[in-house]
Amino acid sequence: MTFYVRYIVEPEYTTVDDPEGLDCVGGNKSWKCNSTMVLGAVVVVLLVCAALGTPIWLQIAKRLGKRRTWLLWSCFMAFTNILFYFVGKGDVTKALILGGINGLPMGAKFLADAILSDIIDYDEFRT
Repeated sequence: MTFYVRYIVEPEYTTVDDPEGLDCVGGNKSWKCNSTMVLGAVVVVLLVCAALGTPIWLQIAKRLGKRRTWLLWSCFMAFTNILFYFVGKGDVTKALILGGINGLPMGAKFLADAILSDIIDYDEFRT
């Protein structure tokens, strides 16, 4: 995320022509003109959405089963990662929104560990 904010979003080099309408090159001292502040905001939004998404994924796993939910999580995670492609230079708000959307599937990270545990148990059973 650090390199993404610094080299793709590039908040320090945003000019008035960019989507946010900021002129960071002109001496604007807004938090949206500082890569470190934007990175911190995106990470906080991502982690909050991951925490909020965990109980949702747990309920989905109870309804669909662990394997189907894991497959759904994998597809959703891939889709939300692809969305970052559409953020351009100066799109701080879009980066924050997509960081939140990307945080939702991160709340289901426990599924990967659970599936791995099941695979190890099954392997021990077979051998």
